[in-house]
Amino acid sequence: MLKKTCPLLVISALIVGTTLFMPFCKSADSAGNGEELEGWRVIDGEDYYYMRIAARASDNAEAKSGFAMLRQSCVESTQNQAADKIIRKMIGENVTGSSTTVDGQTINAMVTSLRQGMIKGIEMKECAPRGKNDSWLECECVHFVHGKDLKKAFSLKVQEMNAGR
Repeated sequence: MLKKTCPLLVISALIVGTTLFMPFCKSADSAGNGEELEGWRVIDGEDYYYMRIAARASDNAEAKSGFAMLRQSCVESTQNQAADKIIRKMIGENVTGSSTTVDGQTINAMVTSLRQGMIKGIEMKECAPRGKNDSWLECECVHFVHGKDLKKAFSLKVQEMNAGR
């Protein structure tokens, strides 16, 4: 199933003087057995929600043109976007399945509330370069959230928030 993980690559982060452990694979499209990595999965009794996030390295990283800096910048860019994008997509799936509509302002309020409460930790499964000649100028990473009965709890929370607007 999704148990197969990518080898860990140790990256020395010269800027902060620490060592970061980040999973990297040649492909962020699927898990080791070719299963699509987007949407809900149940693994060992926990709900997981996966989403691919594409991003670009910073202009500063591009100017310095170092491999490690490009990779770190691009991956950080996906991490900065992951929480909002995952929560928005999860809300969208819940609202699409119901007969109600939600305006942009309400969605923004829901995202903020869910980020501060139910969805606190976004994790990363794997990343891959997507730039020309497999450069890390552009990349795509698979991020996820998980928890026991998360899908049901999230759906109930969105319904509750939507009813109270």
